[in-house]
Amino acid sequence: MANQIDSDDEYHTSIEDDEPKFIINTKSTKFRKYKQSILGSLESPFDGFCESFKLEDLGEIKRFVSHIKEYILNDNLNEEHINYFIDTIIKEKGIYFLDRVSLVQYDNHLSQDSESLLEIINGHHRIEALKRFYTTTLPADLVHYKITLRLDIYHLDNPNSDDTSKLFKAFNAVRPQQTLWPAKDLARRIIIALGNSFDSKSRHFVFIKNNEAWTKKPSIHGKYFATKLEDRIKEQFKTVKYITEANSSDLDITPIINKFKTYNDELKTNPLEWFNDIRQRGKIDNDNGINHKIFERAKKVNCYLGFVRLDYLLNQCVSL
Repeated sequence: MANQIDSDDEYHTSIEDDEPKFIINTKSTKFRKYKQSILGSLESPFDGFCESFKLEDLGEIKRFVSHIKEYILNDNLNEEHINYFIDTIIKEKGIYFLDRVSLVQYDNHLSQDSESLLEIINGHHRIEALKRFYTTTLPADLVHYKITLRLDIYHLDNPNSDDTSKLFKAFNAVRPQQTLWPAKDLARRIIIALGNSFDSKSRHFVFIKNNEAWTKKPSIHGKYFATKLEDRIKEQFKTVKYITEANSSDLDITPIINKFKTYNDELKTNPLEWFNDIRQRGKIDNDNGINHKIFERAKKVNCYLGFVRLDYLLNQCVSL
């Protein structure tokens, strides 16, 4: 039992601030200022579906790659691919990216922050290469480089819409460096379904948060959860013979979601003392425990899954 309620505390914070509200949309002044601050010149206007931008000023490009939000399931980057871009930039004193970076803007969605309304859906290797280039290049030397980056922004309703799923698949399923795409797609479907099951806008709660660094319990760190979930699914693909890459997209995930719900119902029968007793018996460094305020928050939103070590949680709930 000691290993069940452990922690993934390198991804959690115990800061006692109030939960941010879902008050920002793409019509908000705050979002418009954010978008304007990270984009270059308009290359082609909005046509009802997409608008295009071009960035050539190195300061603009640095600001863009530093602040744009990454899609939660775009991970497992190919180092060889990234290094190719970096080597080209250094050798050629710049680069002209032929392929455009694709982003999505969610026009019918309320968020806690502007960044979550605009995120990359294709082009992560280019963005990561540019981030590393700026990190290792002195500002005074940037005048010797010329870089051109073009962006397409697709306007969609929200992160969970069918159109968002189709666009993500269209861009990512054809990547030559992408392996086991069905695992990533299945992970995406599970994450969306878990959000629909446990998120609570009325109580300003997001179960799986796409934060860059810290996440406050009882929420779960999105990037960390997505990586662990995808790894778990890949393990299952190797052992469950009737599932193939061809038929995994038809797999009914309802039993998996129901397991998360059932396990959450089991957890909520335990008092705060039980959670901390279990955690202390398997205590690890930087484990701040669960205080009364965090526990009461979990009770209000009826979600205790964020208290459970992810490896154990996924082993309990994700079986194909």
